[in-house]
Amino acid sequence: MEGARAGAQDELGIIPAAAAEAIAKVARLDLMDRARIDEGFARTGHTLVPLVWELSRIVGEPHGGW
Repeated sequence: MEGARAGAQDELGIIPAAAAEAIAKVARLDLMDRARIDEGFARTGHTLVPLVWELSRIVGEPHGGW
């Protein structure tokens, strides 16, 4: 889903094409660290924020911030 969202944002000129490509390549559940997500949830009480943090981590620099 995040890969598709990034592609749409690229088409609309919201994010750079390179960022959309980087996100689409790694936006897969099997690459995410569930323990990091669980720890983030325990810390924040929010379900989405830790997932965004983890996606940002696996996308890496310079595109993880998009």
